[in-house]
Amino acid sequence: MSDYTPKNPETLTEFNDLLKEYNLINDKDYVFYFDYDYPSRIDYHVYEESTADSYGIWIMKNYDDPIWVNENVYYNEPGVDELFRGLDDFSDGEKVVIHCELDFSEVEYYIREELDSNYYNYQLELEDEE
Repeated sequence: MSDYTPKNPETLTEFNDLLKEYNLINDKDYVFYFDYDYPSRIDYHVYEESTADSYGIWIMKNYDDPIWVNENVYYNEPGVDELFRGLDDFSDGEKVVIHCELDFSEVEYYIREELDSNYYNYQLELEDEE
């Protein structure tokens, strides 16, 4: 068992506290921006665009990469689980600055669920040691 004692997610009320704990437990360094006040240099982008005939599509990609229709374009809004899978594929423990137009509360919920599961497993490990 690790020497790190995870925090009870119920005690974390702010998104940045949740994200900090998520980053620590998963050896990540994600930074999220949910509005248009993001730095000029971002690494990963999730946003909605309109086609020439006014259909909404979603794009999720490394900021510097070109758009590949078969890899980066979504007809429906991608799920937060897809976002985190994409981030896991993209990141290697380095800092990743993300501009995300997905619903903030859904991202927060995903992180909280991951932390809840981790904390539950930690509690089970403690019980097994007794």
